[in-house]
Amino acid sequence: MRNNIDNLDLMDMKLGFEQWATDQGFDLSTIDDLTAYCDHRTFDAWRGYFAAYTDHVAHCSGIQLFAEIKKSSKYAYQAEAAKREGHAYPFQVHIEQDVDGYVVKGGYGGQYRLDDVALFVLGDDDNHIYITK
Repeated sequence: MRNNIDNLDLMDMKLGFEQWATDQGFDLSTIDDLTAYCDHRTFDAWRGYFAAYTDHVAHCSGIQLFAEIKKSSKYAYQAEAAKREGHAYPFQVHIEQDVDGYVVKGGYGGQYRLDDVALFVLGDDDNHIYITK
């Protein structure tokens, strides 16, 4: 057992994650043939995916994904603009395919690349569990 997840459930989660990750172009190579992904972006995405489906996250109907614009992003100015204009920040997002790579949908600008935002879910006590930083 790992965080109240048995091996069969873990493998089911891994398969679901890897289907999504493949569509997003993530590198799925591992050092242990399980979930120790070599690429840090893949590993971070797995950690968030795992947290979203275990008891580390507040239970609700559906997982709510949020984003903050990274200070290093060319869209960083939108964070202050959103707050100043009364928009929700951080903001709720969803992921969908986009031929130009703007797979994160929502927020002030409407769409962002994964490299432009830090993704997280809310855990117990509303703490942020980051998927990517």
